[in-house]
Amino acid sequence: MKKIEDYGINQQLTFLYIAFAYQTDFDLADNEHELIFQKIRGWYSGEDSDIFKSEFEEAEAWYKDVLHLTPEELMPNIISIAKHNR
Repeated sequence: MKKIEDYGINQQLTFLYIAFAYQTDFDLADNEHELIFQKIRGWYSGEDSDIFKSEFEEAEAWYKDVLHLTPEELMPNIISIAKHNR
């Protein structure tokens, strides 16, 4: 598994958005997914579309790797992102 520093800031933000969206009701609806994609994409509009989509999907896979964790177990992942970006 990659280390936190191996993910770009856009991937870290994607992870956080997906984590918070999912943890609120334990579902990530298609419209939530699209909204997150568009929000993060808006911040990185200069990036190549194919590269951005690939990085977004990689961040989704990162979250899916920890999806089985309880909120208490997930929190260290969230905290590590915050600490890494101070």
